[in-house]
Amino acid sequence: MGVEKSLIEGCKAAIESINLADRRVIRWTNLKRELLVLAINHNVISKEDIHEWVTERIFAIGILMADHSKRTKEWADHVPSREALAYALAHRQIPKDKIAWICFDHGDTAESFMRGKVDNLPEEVLEQLLATPTPSTVYFDEGIICADGGPCTCGD
Repeated sequence: MGVEKSLIEGCKAAIESINLADRRVIRWTNLKRELLVLAINHNVISKEDIHEWVTERIFAIGILMADHSKRTKEWADHVPSREALAYALAHRQIPKDKIAWICFDHGDTAESFMRGKVDNLPEEVLEQLLATPTPSTVYFDEGIICADGGPCTCGD
């Protein structure tokens, strides 16, 4: 039971480390992906568990973006993760008093800002977390082979 608990905690910590730039996951590594896949394949966690943790992380990032907008006076559509902000707004995760802090421009309100930005965000993030990465460079004994299949000339 101790190993399973550690694996679950490791998976949660990995998800809590991600950040979002637009709809792209950042701060994610192949090792973290392999940890999730290992836990899923051994029935320690399910995709539903990961979906729940991803949703919680999106909410947390959205709340941070509301605070960021207040602190920096940055417009909502210019914060680093506007989709997370919109998602948190759409799911009423940001208290009403904090919504008043958020700077909107282009005639936006909280309601109009979130339109079109929240569809399937947790599902898109989950898909990115579990996707097999495509390496841009493959290493062989002969040296570095670039993505086009030829020898690397980057250092020449």
